[in-house]
Amino acid sequence: MITRIGIGIIFCVVSLILPWWLFLLIGIPMVFFYHHFYELFFMALFLDLIYSEPSGKFWGFRFALTVSAVVILVIITALKQRLKNHLYV
Repeated sequence: MITRIGIGIIFCVVSLILPWWLFLLIGIPMVFFYHHFYELFFMALFLDLIYSEPSGKFWGFRFALTVSAVVILVIITALKQRLKNHLYV
């Protein structure tokens, strides 16, 4: 439990330093390794609230990082469940 809290705090601090794409790349194995790693979603929302602005790149949509984090969470969770059922772990 202590290590999970420490990893979550380190992930949150590092997400403020790293670029958004590296934040998501580090978040993918974290979601795969930890059960209910919602820190990815909350940090993506926090980063979107602080740094994002409407641009033409995403048709004026401001929460592109948050949507990406939710998509990663859903896909990796489904993949974990299928691998768990397939490998009988």
